[in-house]
Amino acid sequence: PVELTARVNSAIKISEYHKQIVENKNNEIAEATLFLIRNNKFNIQLIKKLQELYDALENVNPEQENLFEFIISSIEEKVKEDSWQRFEIAFKSTNGDFEKNLLKDFPELSKTEMKLCTFLKLGMNTKDIASAMYISPDSVKVSRSRLRKKLHLDTSDNLSTFLSKY
Repeated sequence: PVELTARVNSAIKISEYHKQIVENKNNEIAEATLFLIRNNKFNIQLIKKLQELYDALENVNPEQENLFEFIISSIEEKVKEDSWQRFEIAFKSTNGDFEKNLLKDFPELSKTEMKLCTFLKLGMNTKDIASAMYISPDSVKVSRSRLRKKLHLDTSDNLSTFLSKY
């Protein structure tokens, strides 16, 4: 009885430790998601202001025009790459098998669709997904509809609930 009690207490402590690790990883994911959304919103505003500045300038020569286009496209490209990489690292540390398991059942999913699945698994709303993926909310709605078809789901099926199984 003493040894059994000790083993049960040890198992409980180990279980609590693992729960704490998962909770910490989930907090990291939430932080990375928030950073991604805020960063993308800031960069979208920055690009709009640059475009307004460009539109307000008179007699823009081709060299200046190329410079504005280069700056805007560089910001857009950097946002898409860096933000996702930081988020992906945090997500995979907790949900490492999600992508592998989902692709096993649905190998035709593209990288963009996998990103959408990741955000949907976390229960993010359309507006936040749009900001995180650097696309419009309408584009997210269209992407969700296409994803439903690829996953063989009806419109009544909840995507987040379906993806949480993976």
